Amino acid sequence: MLKLESSLFTQPSMYPDRFDFTNGSLRFCRMTRETYRNSPWLDNRKACVDGVYHPISLDLLIPYHRQSQIQAPPRHYIFHTSHCCSTLLARCLDALTAFMALKEPVTLRQLSELKRNINFPVLEANGQWRQLVNLIESLLSRTGDSEVTALIKLTSICHNLIPDLLASDDARGIFLYSDLTSHMASMYKDKARIDTYLEVYFPYLVHDMGQLCAGSSIRPDSLETHEKLALMWVARILFYLRHRNQHAIAHLNSKQFLDHPRKTMNAVCDHLQVRVSSREIDAVITGPLLKHEAKWRNMQYDARSRHLEQNVIVRNHESEIQAAHDWASQWLPSPDLLEDIPGDLCS
Repeated sequence: MLKLESSLFTQPSMYPDRFDFTNGSLRFCRMTRETYRNSPWLDNRKACVDGVYHPISLDLLIPYHRQSQIQAPPRHYIFHTSHCCSTLLARCLDALTAFMALKEPVTLRQLSELKRNINFPVLEANGQWRQLVNLIESLLSRTGDSEVTALIKLTSICHNLIPDLLASDDARGIFLYSDLTSHMASMYKDKARIDTYLEVYFPYLVHDMGQLCAGSSIRPDSLETHEKLALMWVARILFYLRHRNQHAIAHLNSKQFLDHPRKTMNAVCDHLQVRVSSREIDAVITGPLLKHEAKWRNMQYDARSRHLEQNVIVRNHESEIQAAHDWASQWLPSPDLLEDIPGDLCS
């Protein structure tokens, strides 16, 4: 049985895998530095050590955390618009000695979903919401080394956690995005991807658009596929624009990252206030990470491959992508945002 002790909040060897809200518990599994690094995502595809899970009651865990007055170490976050090289950026930063990357923890996705639940105002009013956020912040920010900072890449629907996770001065964020054309090309690359996103993620983004554009006349069932894909991109962009001036978060166009990786890595480290040597960054830029697919590292794939691939997709779906631009532009403060958000981290 997993012991409830202070080391649980200092060492990352027991990973908080997911909440069981029905039974009021949080389950943990054993991880090592290498299994964190080798896992493409920290969901059911994670490379845990033994596949054994250890649940702890939240009725025990939350009071212990609160009464111990455990403060979460500094931590940083990558929010993103999906399929915009966020996994690649996380892997590149993880290769630096100053960072330990956690890619898409399920618990944060669960909190993101919970925040959209009809009962969320009750959780917020009675303090339970902040207790859950504080608990997960502490557990995900453990690196076991004061010289190493946790870098947490969230699932793409977790943009609604920006004000919660960046509420303190010791947390900073990057909002990585692609322009709408690149977003559409990434979606049209794989029909199964479209089906999954429309089934799983689309309802959350419709909810967000309803809050961001109060009184809007969006009828989800009447939208064409290209409009639904555009809506998912627009909702994330609008949420970021609404909250960016209130928190320590900066945006980065994925094209800047792919075209100027060295400049990007330096700018990201500066924004996150982490010192990294130019030698370390050069080793990452010239190493294998930028020459392989970020999620499946045995596949050769680089910026040029992606550019050529997307050019073909854009030509094949030119009319749908133009229609997506037309639909999206009505919801944005400026049509220029379809291409770029001014004030980019690397501009």
